[in-house]
Amino acid sequence: MLAPDRWLSQGWRAFALNMGAFAGATVILLVGAVLSGTLLVIPLGLGLLEMALRARRGEPVSAWEITRGFRFFLPGLLLWLVGVAAGITLCVGRHLPLIGLLTGIVGAPLVDLFGTLSALCIVDRGIGVREALGRVLLIVERHWLGLWAVSLLFSVLGNLGGLFFGIGALATIPWIACSWAAAYQDLFERP
Repeated sequence: MLAPDRWLSQGWRAFALNMGAFAGATVILLVGAVLSGTLLVIPLGLGLLEMALRARRGEPVSAWEITRGFRFFLPGLLLWLVGVAAGITLCVGRHLPLIGLLTGIVGAPLVDLFGTLSALCIVDRGIGVREALGRVLLIVERHWLGLWAVSLLFSVLGNLGGLFFGIGALATIPWIACSWAAAYQDLFERP
């Protein structure tokens, strides 16, 4: 069953136990994004997701482990390109008021859901983008409405960190990454 409250609390626990490492990793992610024109967001974001998975498993993590995401640069880039194509497709109807609103509310969380769970599959299992998207589709099709709502909730909570001059991002970015890791483990590691 879907349990976003449990995933958020498990994510918070994993973040709180490794707060210094995650805060440092988030600073590295944000500085790398600014200095590279967001090019480094792909590998550093994958590194943050890998850190979140490891923290959820009780393994020790350090801030520099965020750079381990460079091992997945090419699959991450391909996944990003798939996301860009999906985003462009969603933007086609944006000029129509009602359709644009619906594509933003319905489509954006679904793209985030597929992208994040696929990235976690790539990092956790070392598989390709096609296989990761296939595995995610098998899970999402069983609970698509609930997972859409979870993705919307996680997106809203993650974006709240941008308030107050972005200081909250040091907590919300890794917290939501750990929460996605908890959701991934619950959804994909069931028998």
